[in-house]
Amino acid sequence: MIMMTISAYLGQGIHDVAIITFPVVILFANLVLNRQDYFRVSLFVLAALIFLGVSETLGWFIPKVFHDSPVYDLIIIIITLLVAIFLADALSENIRKKIQLLRNESTQNKRMQVELRNLYYHDKLTGIYNRSYFDETIDLVEHRNEYPVSIIFADIDNMKEVNDQFGHPAGDALLKRTTKVLASAFRDGDILARIGGDEFAVILPQTDEKTVEMIFQRLRDTLASFNTQNPEKPIHISIGTATAKKGDLKKALIDADRRMYTNKTIRKSNLS
Repeated sequence: MIMMTISAYLGQGIHDVAIITFPVVILFANLVLNRQDYFRVSLFVLAALIFLGVSETLGWFIPKVFHDSPVYDLIIIIITLLVAIFLADALSENIRKKIQLLRNESTQNKRMQVELRNLYYHDKLTGIYNRSYFDETIDLVEHRNEYPVSIIFADIDNMKEVNDQFGHPAGDALLKRTTKVLASAFRDGDILARIGGDEFAVILPQTDEKTVEMIFQRLRDTLASFNTQNPEKPIHISIGTATAKKGDLKKALIDADRRMYTNKTIRKSNLS
């Protein structure tokens, strides 16, 4: 309002102000405001235009020379401005709809990306992380150099026999039961993944040998408690652990895997 008044006082007149300033204000308001506020701004612009027109007519400002009556010019400008208001509203309404459509599509795309990421990084049967996520996390841990890091490998005993004797649905049920038991034994920050058919792995960040031994014992106690309460559906797994202290994470993976299979061999020997 101040800029328009100064423009008129300097002798620019209503014509230049209306042609240059008012349409810009209206279009900008329509794009950034909701419809109700837009019409409020439009009414304000009309009031400002009338104020300037009356001021020039009464000689409050220094007007430029009009070939016709200032009142006639004012009426023409008001009519033109009203047409501009509704045309801008129609145009910007279409723009707003397209923007909203783009926002909706963007939201849907983000949701699909999240769903695809979950599918890519999670095991479909058990719902925990899969081999892809496990491998990427190993690389990330190595890159961050956050040691010590402990690794636990676990393999279900006699999985093939369960599938052969009772069918794959029974094997799937065993995998799900094992997942629940394993998940209950680890901390929130530990990363549990199914990395093979009957093989699981756990990454334990910031965990030294003493701590992983305590977690290992808790896991054994959890398994023993579950088998005591569910003697008809016991879970037997072979486990191996290792701890990386200074960048030897790949070696810890090999050691944990080797110890798991050593444990499995010993368990089979004791049963035979």
